Amino acid sequence: MTPSPARRLLLLVTLGCLLVPACGRSEPPEIPLTFDHYHGYDETRSLLEAMAMAYPSLARVSSIGQDLRGFDLWAIEITNTATGAADAKPAFYADGNIDADEPSSTEAILHLAHRLLTRHGSDPAITRLVDTTTFYLVPICNPFMANLYVTTPMTGIVSSINARPRDDDGDGRMDEDPPDDVNGDGKILQMRVRDAGGEWIASPLDPRLMVRRAPDEPGRWRVLSEGFDNDGDGQFNEDWIGGVDLNRNFPFDWKPEWIQEGAGAYPLSEPETRAIVDFVNAHPNIGFVISGHSGPDVGLIYRPYGSRPDTAIPAVDADRIAAFATTFSQLSGGLRFEAPYGAQAERRFGRPIYGYGFEMEWAYEMAGAYAFTPEHGMIPGTPGPDGRIPEIELLRVSDAEFGGSLFVPWTPFQHPTLGDVEIGGFVKFTRPNPPPGPYLERLVDVYARMYEYWASTLPRLEVFDATARAAAGGYLITAGVGNAGLLPTNVTQRSLEYGTAPPVVVSLEPGPGVELIEGERRQTIGQLEGVGLRTPAAAPIQHTFSWRVTKTGDAEAWVEVVASSAKAGTARVRVPLQ
Repeated sequence: MTPSPARRLLLLVTLGCLLVPACGRSEPPEIPLTFDHYHGYDETRSLLEAMAMAYPSLARVSSIGQDLRGFDLWAIEITNTATGAADAKPAFYADGNIDADEPSSTEAILHLAHRLLTRHGSDPAITRLVDTTTFYLVPICNPFMANLYVTTPMTGIVSSINARPRDDDGDGRMDEDPPDDVNGDGKILQMRVRDAGGEWIASPLDPRLMVRRAPDEPGRWRVLSEGFDNDGDGQFNEDWIGGVDLNRNFPFDWKPEWIQEGAGAYPLSEPETRAIVDFVNAHPNIGFVISGHSGPDVGLIYRPYGSRPDTAIPAVDADRIAAFATTFSQLSGGLRFEAPYGAQAERRFGRPIYGYGFEMEWAYEMAGAYAFTPEHGMIPGTPGPDGRIPEIELLRVSDAEFGGSLFVPWTPFQHPTLGDVEIGGFVKFTRPNPPPGPYLERLVDVYARMYEYWASTLPRLEVFDATARAAAGGYLITAGVGNAGLLPTNVTQRSLEYGTAPPVVVSLEPGPGVELIEGERRQTIGQLEGVGLRTPAAAPIQHTFSWRVTKTGDAEAWVEVVASSAKAGTARVRVPLQ
């Protein structure tokens, strides 16, 4: 049997390691990662495995759980194990493709992992990041549905639904009438049927586009998604595959189905959301939680809240979010932060609109992390005042830059039940995900660099000037402890207000033959401020500690000064007793 492209990639990397004895210790084999296509489940898994095989001291791959169909949620953990254990460093978590039809979020995470591994040792900033930080990256959180979207003609997937069967049309059957590739061209597009009573006409700007008729003009067409009436009820594609909307199934501000459709039977009713929450909770060193999406055409980053007004954000956190927004604008050429619903939505739609049960808000409120939702967008074309790329502009870009390939011309087809129809429309990877190639490459670069910036702001404990000097009856040990990171050790002000941020602990650990005779072995000191986001990095404020110890015998002896924090990692310095 011929292996798939993904399997061939892994076989090539494995062969390279067999042929080069020093594989992983000298020059690691190249991991080919291109953005001329979107990577499905198998290829993504093989890329992660290849990265871990090529960089065994920096990366390891594991499953954090399985979806409803038994597909694994694969994660890659990246850190330099020579500089400390992963759980002893501050951590950055990012996932993608919880929305099945938004695979650009997967591509951004693959690019980030590739950058961190291939540039470690040559890029000073990335080397420091990988040496001092742990990255937990989950490229695909809704694997069965995401793979269905990327690797098949299927486009009939609504937002972040998973594969849990659902009776959308109330006929007692589930998922029985999804869109279909009627003409077998490998695409699921639109069908238009001539109908004098239809709601659609050809656009006066370009006859390829369909626009709704004015109330006082006759219709010309009925427009449907491509498919058959699979259940014979006279409707087309009214009962798609799935499911529960995973990004409405998280436990903070969750609301039941009669308030928010798709939220599931109860919070964390789905194995995918349960796996994410269990993983983040099992790793208290995580200070950022990023839920990657592909959203508004121009791209942006959502911040909390979708379920509360902006005034609910503590002023300190709002100020830091504003600093993050400035950096993102600089990296992206002017893209912005905003709230997904609430005040922002009220300005856009003229009425209050709220969303509940978001991953982002659960992580900010309940996991003590800054949490954001990048909506990658960045599709080709010049946006209109509303931030959307008009269809006429998409057509122009398709014709000018893609040889017309983003739009399939309307083509006659004899439909078995509708008779004469025409099938055509924009192809799948046009919106909300940009076409593979330069536009996707720009997207993954912008967002990966923002991820690196966020990781660089995490708190980092350090032990300074740890010394031992002979004193009456033994040795006097002194040391300073400070936070060299930009953010405080509690990370968010919200966690400080809730009292959920564990304090910094400083301890002295005597080696063999050493006895502590003065000073507390373990001291809890609350939280330590960082050096700040808006000013050039300054020396951290140091808190000084001292102990007296004695040793028995003439053997070499030592003590260790240890500072630890759930979010800021563990710093450990060994001090010899000369």
